[in-house]
Amino acid sequence: ALSECAYVDPRRGDAAIPVETGLLYEGSATLACAGSTPFYGGGMRLFPFARSDKGGGGCHLRIAVMSPWRFVPNVYGIFKGTYRHDTLALDFVGDDFRVTLLDDECYPFQHSGDAAGDRRAWRISVAGNARFVDLLGLPAPLAGLEMVGARH
Repeated sequence: ALSECAYVDPRRGDAAIPVETGLLYEGSATLACAGSTPFYGGGMRLFPFARSDKGGGGCHLRIAVMSPWRFVPNVYGIFKGTYRHDTLALDFVGDDFRVTLLDDECYPFQHSGDAAGDRRAWRISVAGNARFVDLLGLPAPLAGLEMVGARH
């Protein structure tokens, strides 16, 4: 972790236990994924602890250490967001994480569900509060333009 974060402890009712900045996990893993929103798509809640900090921010880093034989019977709970295990699914919540793979291989990387090449390392961070833009309230120089396909 590159900033403050917490380990979500399933043995303590999903209590968020603060951990020091630095190395969170070292060892083999079958999956390392992160999300800043709880839902992955299609109602799959792969990151149930995303946005769970007090300010509504925070991303969820999940490291899975399970074989396909453990994954397959638990796939429903994993994608529903209810699967917990203290050694096979490690969950962290924070605003800035870096994942580095220590072998000499590059692995397929996805961003928002789309293939984004192979990676050996990646970083996910939450930028803070988002500023939303109202595209219907056009600035004065554009106010005279007609919106093609817009409903009035």
